[in-house]
Amino acid sequence: DLSAAIFVTGTQTSKVYKVEREGAESSLILKLLSEEGIRDEAPGAIALKTFGGSGAVELIESDQGAHLLEYADGRSLLDLVDGGDGGRALSIIIDTIEKLHGRRSDTNPGGLVSLERRFRALFKNDLPSEPLFEKARQIARNLLATQKNAIVLHGDIHHENIIESSERGWLAIDPKGIYGEHTYDYVNTLMNPVSRESLVQDKKRLFAQIDSMVERASLDRERLIPFLFCHSCLSAAWSIDAGESPDHALKIAVLVEPELKGL
Repeated sequence: DLSAAIFVTGTQTSKVYKVEREGAESSLILKLLSEEGIRDEAPGAIALKTFGGSGAVELIESDQGAHLLEYADGRSLLDLVDGGDGGRALSIIIDTIEKLHGRRSDTNPGGLVSLERRFRALFKNDLPSEPLFEKARQIARNLLATQKNAIVLHGDIHHENIIESSERGWLAIDPKGIYGEHTYDYVNTLMNPVSRESLVQDKKRLFAQIDSMVERASLDRERLIPFLFCHSCLSAAWSIDAGESPDHALKIAVLVEPELKGL
């Protein structure tokens, strides 16, 4: 009973269409999954079910090959950043994460990506012999072994993954579906927007954002900064695997490294 499909975007994992549904007041999003997407997108559907529409788009229906989702029809937080309102964008990010985490389950629902699995690329033997990588491995081992407040995580919070809905405000899209320490969900946004590297690599701005997160979200700075350092190195490892430049991610790691007190 879906009709009027309009192609929106496509990736290796899915093709995305805006569709109409008989009886529905608003348009919906249909995500058709590739073979790779069937493997990679299933945890995201589990996360959306856990969030239940609180801070995220609703998962209307799903099966192995397709997800039918609420359509967020507005701008992304990148528009706020480009308009000089990065402070408001950060506030929305923090509010959104708190809504997602407010739908926490005290038990792992299963089918999600563990934080240990998420970090596998950092421990691959074929990474360059970069001292930052070895330091990140040591710190990551400790962080992963001492996780606190483990919950269902979005796993890919950034400015273009939070979209404004005319009906329900700002909503997260495209979760990875990870289970692990709540702190980890805050770090990816500190490396973004990746398309605005010079802005993101500004040290004063970076640490002002860290301070805001610590204060507004009651985070432990002594875990947030190490998680950011390790995630930056993990992101660099992903870039190397993909044949892309790791320079941006490594720049963030270099900026953060002096703050790794006693680690």
